Amino acid sequence: MAADYKSLHEAFVSNHEGTSLVEIACVVSTAPLGVLLRSCLIGVFCSFRFSIDFCTLILPVFLCFTVLADHAFAVCVSMALLSASLLATLTQSKHSAPTTHDYLCTSSSGKNSFISHFRAYVNVAAAISILAVDFSIFPRRFCKAETFGTGLMDIGVGAFVVANGMVAPEARGKWPSSSTLYQKSHLVLQSVISTLPLWLLGFARLLVTKSVDYHEHVSEYGVHWNFFFTLAIVKIFSTIILCIVSPKLSWLLALLLGTGYQYMLTKQGLQDVILHGMNGTDSRHGIFDANREGIFSSFGYLAIYFASVQLGKFFLFKRTKLKQWIVVLCVLIAADVCFWILLHFTQIHVDPVSRRIANLPYVIWMMAYNLQLLPCFLLVDLLISALIHRGVLPYSNSDEHCLLEAMNRNGLFYFLLVNLLTGLINMSMSTLFATSLQAVMVMLAYLVLLSVVTVTLHSKRIYLKVW
Repeated sequence: MAADYKSLHEAFVSNHEGTSLVEIACVVSTAPLGVLLRSCLIGVFCSFRFSIDFCTLILPVFLCFTVLADHAFAVCVSMALLSASLLATLTQSKHSAPTTHDYLCTSSSGKNSFISHFRAYVNVAAAISILAVDFSIFPRRFCKAETFGTGLMDIGVGAFVVANGMVAPEARGKWPSSSTLYQKSHLVLQSVISTLPLWLLGFARLLVTKSVDYHEHVSEYGVHWNFFFTLAIVKIFSTIILCIVSPKLSWLLALLLGTGYQYMLTKQGLQDVILHGMNGTDSRHGIFDANREGIFSSFGYLAIYFASVQLGKFFLFKRTKLKQWIVVLCVLIAADVCFWILLHFTQIHVDPVSRRIANLPYVIWMMAYNLQLLPCFLLVDLLISALIHRGVLPYSNSDEHCLLEAMNRNGLFYFLLVNLLTGLINMSMSTLFATSLQAVMVMLAYLVLLSVVTVTLHSKRIYLKVW
């Protein structure tokens, strides 16, 4: 890769200030709306399952991330109106329906589809953004903010940490209430072993990017650090800490870590160290100074992880009636409002959001953002259940064959394939100079290939798992 093109590419993805929180919220709303639209169509066009899945679950998100970014609200309204029209048509053919009381008192299936949908969309959003950012069709305001700010891509690693924390063994109750030193050592060893694929992927990415002189955004994590190392570190250190402190106190750990880390940032000069190096000259000498963003931001991601474990414990508490999930929905909405208010307060009186250092406002933003999206998926899930109960939508096991379910089954492999294809595409063409049509065609081919491979593995029951 020519040095001048590499420099041009690095400049293309650097020094951005982000966009508004409202725009991000609008853009990501296509995800739950896509799930609803799919459910309305899949019963009628079941023979075209893959096409329906791709056109409702992937395509709207891709369009709102790129060429229709300025019209995201119109896309969301169109999807909602189309779903409503389809449901109205289906409802007209039904003559009788159970009462609302009957529906609320029916037994819950016990399967939290909304969590699965949320986790799958974390992968979808990452897959689209990682490659689209290298094309001009991706708005620069959606790129990661250089230091302070809220870009669409700033959600990435934080959302992955939330998605993993919610279904971690600690959240699912698969954690010993009391254990000996030997058992605790075994838990830590298991944690280290489970992260080996992440370490391998992290070092593989490091070796490849250095050997082919691939473009890098150094201020994102550092010279050698990357996304995979952050996930591995968070997993290992969270296990060590939870061997000392009960998972029941995950909320307290999140609070102490988040506020303690912010105190060190603002009162003890740690923020200047992260932004400008140990000697204040932006030097990158030595392993520690070269990777200071990745190392120190892990404290913020640990706080997010512990908060997510507490959230997962709340979600995975056994509920036998659908009306109990209505209560969960109300609690989530109330909690989300509180987090948005807290975010507004901290941005004024503490610091703006910074994904680069994963400060307290970033931790709060990640919880506010994810607590905004999760109730949307839950609401759609409850609505679909109600429509099935009333006979408007046919009951089926279509979720088992859903593209999102396939992604969840092979989340790590999916993300690995995303990184491999992104690298191959960038090395085979000059993405910066691609026309809008070329960019859209390449992106669609890339997303279709990802979906086909994922669905094929799922149909053959081939699954790869880290934790």
